[in-house]
Amino acid sequence: MKEAIAFKSAARQQDNIIAPFEKRVLAGLAARMPNWVKPDHLTCLGFAGMVLAGLSYYLAHWNSWMLLVAVAFLAVN
Repeated sequence: MKEAIAFKSAARQQDNIIAPFEKRVLAGLAARMPNWVKPDHLTCLGFAGMVLAGLSYYLAHWNSWMLLVAVAFLAVN
């Protein structure tokens, strides 16, 4: 019989060079986010951004402007 795994809280580590700026931006975005937006919505948005970025890279084989579209989708992610 499997034992239940206990949830452990984890702190977010921000050790990169732009961490102070990123922290302020994320706090500002979270403060302005509508109440109906839940974490699962943001996860789906990020997933869609990555899938569409990959599709854009694929389409860049025929149209190099799709590379700019890929950058936009990476920003969405």
